Amino acid sequence: MRPKEALLPALCVILTALTGCDNVQWGGVEFALEAPEPPPSALLQTEAEVDTESGPAPLVPVITGPLLYLVERPGSGNEATILPLAEITAEGFLPLPSPDETPDMVARFPLGRWDAGAELLLLDRGRRAGTLVTDGTASLDEETCQPRPLGHGRVELRPEAQNARRFLAVRKADLGRAGLRDVPSGDPRDWPAYPSQAELRAEALTAGRFTIQRAGVPWPPSIPDILVDQRGVSLPGGGTGLAATFVFGGDLALGRVPASGYGLFVLARPSEAGAWTPIWIWHQMVRDGKAFPRVLAEGGLHPDRGPELLLEVFGEDDRWLALLGEDAEGWRLLYQDPCGDPPARGAARPWS
Repeated sequence: MRPKEALLPALCVILTALTGCDNVQWGGVEFALEAPEPPPSALLQTEAEVDTESGPAPLVPVITGPLLYLVERPGSGNEATILPLAEITAEGFLPLPSPDETPDMVARFPLGRWDAGAELLLLDRGRRAGTLVTDGTASLDEETCQPRPLGHGRVELRPEAQNARRFLAVRKADLGRAGLRDVPSGDPRDWPAYPSQAELRAEALTAGRFTIQRAGVPWPPSIPDILVDQRGVSLPGGGTGLAATFVFGGDLALGRVPASGYGLFVLARPSEAGAWTPIWIWHQMVRDGKAFPRVLAEGGLHPDRGPELLLEVFGEDDRWLALLGEDAEGWRLLYQDPCGDPPARGAARPWS
């Protein structure tokens, strides 16, 4: 017969297997079971595991369809910035992802579209104005109420567009998507030529007097004093129109304006009698919310419809962007940044 002490290890192993315990007492003696030391190879993580646990997880890219861009030359050279405006769909325009809802938006934005050497088609006055070639760099733009990624590149312009500073643009690779078609360059002799600023101002004053008198807009002490912006624009069918902004009680800038102030934006076309007939107006009293628009750029995404006009709108604290154009429903705002204040009821409307 074996000594009693010889049975203790065997009994401890049996009890441990039955109870799941690591410590067992037997006859006043405590035994502790410990797992054996792992082999050296088990202490080493694979390279993939190290990357996953110690490094940041890869960012999931933001997925969008074709985008509409604003390309702007800060000076007279060929350097330019690229600002995405909205997503283009067959039905219209959709806003970009909001940074509040999309953390790391700039890092997650599909900047692969702006890799060095990517090409954008530049549009101005309903014509193909040239090409922008991206340099692959990007930063954050916070000049509007919706922060956006800002790209950079160099423009190559046709001679007729050398004086233009701002363009609407789409990637050449997106042509054929969402109804986008290539825009013909056209004959240089047909390139729209706008009047001088002095001529535009005189014509804008004429259009303003006509509109203010007939639209129920409060008559100001001096119409020339409230004309703050005028610009020639291209209209469907190839005609030349006029866009003018009048501001009473303030200016085209952020900041507070007296409640009696107002903004009046007029889009007009020449009539057969040589006068200017309004097409679309945006008249908004400050007491209904400040919104003073002006034309920032014009493009021509859909040649059969005419150019879209990019509006820059100034509120008290924010600046936002909107697109004005003509479709089957007539002239209307096709898009506005969601962070901007919508026009007051009945403020933005076709002329009748």
